[in-house]
Amino acid sequence: VRVRVVDNGDPTNFNESAELFEIRAGLDVTSPDGNADPDLTEAWTVGTTHTVTWTLVGYMNTVKLQYSVNGGVFAQIPGATGLDATDGATGFDWSIPNNISNQVRVRIVNEGDLDVFADSEHDFKIQGKLDFNPTLPESGDEIWLVGETKTITWVKTGTIPTVKLQYSLDGTNYNDITGAESLGGLTYNWVVGDLIDPAINIRAINTVVDGTKPTVPAVSANIQVKGQLKIDAPVTNNLWQVDNTYNVLWTPTGTMNTVKLEYSTNGFAGGQTYPILGPAGQSAANLPAGTSGQQQSFTWKIPDTISNTVTVRVTNNADGAVIGDSGLMKIVGGFKVLTPNGGGGQFFKVDRSTPVTWETHGTITSAKLQYSTNAFLNESQVTDIITVGAGATGGSYPWQIPNAIGPNVKVRVINPDSAFTITDISDQPFEIRGEIEFSSSNGDSPLGSEIWLIDETHMLQWTKHGTISTVDVEYKVGTGTYAYALDPNGDPAQGISGNTFVWRIPDDEGLNNVLVRV
Repeated sequence: VRVRVVDNGDPTNFNESAELFEIRAGLDVTSPDGNADPDLTEAWTVGTTHTVTWTLVGYMNTVKLQYSVNGGVFAQIPGATGLDATDGATGFDWSIPNNISNQVRVRIVNEGDLDVFADSEHDFKIQGKLDFNPTLPESGDEIWLVGETKTITWVKTGTIPTVKLQYSLDGTNYNDITGAESLGGLTYNWVVGDLIDPAINIRAINTVVDGTKPTVPAVSANIQVKGQLKIDAPVTNNLWQVDNTYNVLWTPTGTMNTVKLEYSTNGFAGGQTYPILGPAGQSAANLPAGTSGQQQSFTWKIPDTISNTVTVRVTNNADGAVIGDSGLMKIVGGFKVLTPNGGGGQFFKVDRSTPVTWETHGTITSAKLQYSTNAFLNESQVTDIITVGAGATGGSYPWQIPNAIGPNVKVRVINPDSAFTITDISDQPFEIRGEIEFSSSNGDSPLGSEIWLIDETHMLQWTKHGTISTVDVEYKVGTGTYAYALDPNGDPAQGISGNTFVWRIPDDEGLNNVLVRV
């Protein structure tokens, strides 16, 4: 093509272009055309389909589409050749390739004249994408507990070498999850941190955060994080006695403000829930929850609420759904033996009487008194004394000492109506001894003041209390020493099995100073 300028008054007077030039059809990319503001430019995700459109001014036959990443050479878009140049408004549906970048441009080229082309005016983005799979949180798992382990799994769209996990308490400002700052895999087991909040969010982002590798983050729905409370004592089948004190122990996981302690005799089903009180009636309704992970304690004076189905509970006062329950334990009545309590050489004589006294703790109807001659080493030598009323606070019973001679005797008080009452036995063993006496009521002799003549014979008689196999009979005059009594045949009173002996009075005169000893 040349251009000529002609003088209208003289057609022979003209001038024209010195060289040939070309008139070409015009092309313009309309999408994606980018934006001077990177935040407003198109961002097309790997694997999605987007339409490349253009306008044509003039005429040409066919065009092809190319793209460039990071200012590099333009590469052919697969399938985008031989396109009707007039179809720009309809465009070409492009499956976005795995070339994540914030510097991408598209070029449309006239296949009839490769020097005729047009590029996107500004850079646009091809972005990767992260998704939690399964969704986070899963249905029914919207509440997470501090200290428990949750498995977070994600999928990548596009080449994303590493990701980091973060959490947010306000949905805007995010903090890195410690240990999850650069993860090459697709899963992470997170021990839920001390982030008690009604709505936290977790996101997974590309670790390249300078904008050169744009990536759509995976963002969870709201997750509620709650603390945990665990009862460490009592434990299942503990027997805690009325009027005694025991430490209720609990451990908080997560930072909470205050807690309350309660107990129930029906599993907190209603109507049988009671406050826990200290020895002086101190309330346990507003106790410091304690430092996360550190065991806490409150001293509980056990009330007279005897039950085999007791549960102790600790509750977060700020969130009644955060509780810790003990296993089923028992509040039981109990006894304490006061006398006889043994020790110090304590002994009692057969057929004599001594009081058995005890304390009663809790509402108990009956008390069975027992004794053992082997200090309750086992039940083989246990004998019942009597069953009596337990008494509101205790009782006493006059015990006639049985013929159970031995040095290892203890007394026990039990509840005959329930195995879940704490029994008690004497702290130390005492002794039951046999006894020999001269009793006027039994016709024993001598009793004193008798006058017996030398060489006379007199019947000595005594009373034995308890099983005493044999005895020796001795006498002494004044300050002398004891000597065996002799029978009329001169045989000494040794190993006598009965309770009588015929004594021939010796030639050993004494006046009101003779003693007989059995």
